Amino acid sequence: MQSVLHATDLHVPTLPWRSSRAWATALSEEFRAQVALERESSLPVSSFLVPADAKAHGKMESGFGGALVKPFYDALTRRLPELDLCCQMMRTNLEQWSLIATGAPPEEIDVTAQGKIVDAWEKQPVLLDRDTMMKLPPELRPAPAPAPA
Repeated sequence: MQSVLHATDLHVPTLPWRSSRAWATALSEEFRAQVALERESSLPVSSFLVPADAKAHGKMESGFGGALVKPFYDALTRRLPELDLCCQMMRTNLEQWSLIATGAPPEEIDVTAQGKIVDAWEKQPVLLDRDTMMKLPPELRPAPAPAPA
């Protein structure tokens, strides 16, 4: 049970690319704010958490996902084969982050290869409703339109 709970904490690389990238970006912004607070408070700075640019972000995400999250999910999937689609999604995401790490612009990443995985994922009998589950962190959602005057 503890492993399953831990898996939820590490789920971001298992999401479809757009959501996974948005959450990873939101986490980077959170870390950037943390570093600013550390500087203001004269505390040791955790700058290793903040990528300098897109290329560094790609390297950081592919390293974290490949070295920590993927082996964890692979092991968990041996016990819970229902998680295989998460592992498939993660593999394609790690490929995308690796491309960014080599200099590919994030906006130009082609994620059409995820189409079949996303389709299969959406057909799974899970308790998440794709129309109501949060696809983007609140910080990255478009602002609501202003009310008419």
